[in-house]
Amino acid sequence: MGTVVETVEAHAAGEAGRVIMNMGDQIKGDTMAERFEYVKANMQDFRQFILREPRGFPSLCGVFITPPVTPGADYGIVVLEQGAFTPMSGSNTICSVTAMLETGRVAMTEPITVVRLDTAVGVVTANAHCKDGKVTAV
Repeated sequence: MGTVVETVEAHAAGEAGRVIMNMGDQIKGDTMAERFEYVKANMQDFRQFILREPRGFPSLCGVFITPPVTPGADYGIVVLEQGAFTPMSGSNTICSVTAMLETGRVAMTEPITVVRLDTAVGVVTANAHCKDGKVTAV
């Protein structure tokens, strides 16, 4: 049996994002910068597989959810874009926060949940506005 890839489809103001929930443990590295270098060297084929047709489309981006490396961070992200991996992306941050909160992987507190993300460029803090179990803005 092959690998099962669990994704959550989200968007940031209409920009589509595919949040990859279950592959973060396959990304090697003790820091987020090391993890970023690992995916660039070892996961280009997967990036194309998950973002391009027939599974994706030309404007689709994605983000790996990883365990955090920084104390106090809720989770880490590594961003996949059509042309390359990138160290940070605002729209993919929004998509990841929405997916992590709405699936219950990060606890939601209404009306605002503060989420801390580990990235290759450092820790990013996001404020998610929440109502009735849904994220309304990040």
